[in-house]
Amino acid sequence: MRIGRITLALCAAAALGGCTIQDQKAPDITGPSSFGVSFIVTASSTTIARDGAAQSTITVQARNVSGEALANQRILLSATGPTGTVLSADEVTTDGRGVATVSVTAPPSTSVGNVISVDLRPVDALGQPTQFVPSFLIGLTPSNASAPVAAFTFSPSAPGLNEAVTFNASTSTDEGTVCGACTYLWEFGDGDTASGVVVTKTFTTTGVKTVTLRVTDAGGAISNPVTQSLNVGQGTITANIVFSPTNPRPGDTVQFDGRSSVLSGGAAVTSYEWDFGNGSTASGPTASTTFSSARTYTVRLTIRDSLGRTATTTITVTVAT
Repeated sequence: MRIGRITLALCAAAALGGCTIQDQKAPDITGPSSFGVSFIVTASSTTIARDGAAQSTITVQARNVSGEALANQRILLSATGPTGTVLSADEVTTDGRGVATVSVTAPPSTSVGNVISVDLRPVDALGQPTQFVPSFLIGLTPSNASAPVAAFTFSPSAPGLNEAVTFNASTSTDEGTVCGACTYLWEFGDGDTASGVVVTKTFTTTGVKTVTLRVTDAGGAISNPVTQSLNVGQGTITANIVFSPTNPRPGDTVQFDGRSSVLSGGAAVTSYEWDFGNGSTASGPTASTTFSSARTYTVRLTIRDSLGRTATTTITVTVAT
């Protein structure tokens, strides 16, 4: 229990029966002032949990110059500290025992700051607040001097539809160091959320997406939200052709394969359409044809994927005699 004592030169009605500025006189320099009032301040607990419910009761005992209980002494109170700190009253009056109490309720776990300072200002017989009694301090646990700072990166920087994007918040900090015991809340702007320091997300529509991250530290303090935007495009689709033999002769069967075509976003090819430049066409991931004459042919492949994207590529096949 913490105890504080201070003696103030007050014009105390209870001790003097009501005095004025005019009838005051200088105190005897060899002894205490005849207007001296002392206060003893104690608390039921000088450290309370940062949970929005824990309380400490502060008791103030007022004594006159003779050390006797000073009843009806008004005291103004205020508390400074983390947002959410609650003081049960901003003014108290001592009872017949010269005692008054007030309770302090801890701020919520999301608060920032480690100390509650309770200030007391006695009121003199003229109804005027006097100088502050030295602040009474109450500590908060767990310690939480500052909120975390959220930060994240993502890759790829320009994803396509249904392409997995990795979001990484490992660069977030708390108290100036890596946030080792933080929790992470992601909002992706499309109604989806996720938690974790590293998460993946696929977007099913194109356009600019705004991603928001909030970080909560072990003390319950929540960072300011940090946002970044990314543009989800159609992604890439590239048609590729492989054929064999590479130096066919007239009448040789030439095999064509389009399965090395590349798609982003997890899409699948839904159709392959071939035009061999010799009047023949075909469908499917693989196809074959024969070339009757020795010359160069242009072979065309067009693919379509499950996202509705198309791509076309051409190669030349030289048929030699």
